[in-house]
Amino acid sequence: ILEDSAGGFGVPMVLTSPAGISQNITGMAADIGQTIDPETGQSISGRRSHVTLPTESLTIGRPVGVPQEAVSPWLVEFQLPSETAPQKFRIFETMPDRLGCIVCFVENWDS
Repeated sequence: ILEDSAGGFGVPMVLTSPAGISQNITGMAADIGQTIDPETGQSISGRRSHVTLPTESLTIGRPVGVPQEAVSPWLVEFQLPSETAPQKFRIFETMPDRLGCIVCFVENWDS
């Protein structure tokens, strides 16, 4: 399901390392707009976006989150079906799991 872009949830992406090396990869993407805090029930606004990548398919290394002031972070670029053009995101936090995936939390990147 993770890498199936034809009939599953897979989204073609370009992952770029801080060294400028790029890799085409297919993963899953989520962009969740939050208006209510699920723990407190308080009205808030926010956005939580992430991509999930299969670790076995990573050939340029495993992405890691970097501080915001980093000049060369890990980047991921993809186009969701609801968008008209690909968008580029900076990976600011990662959480690998034991199932062979790595979840990368992302935010917009303008450089």
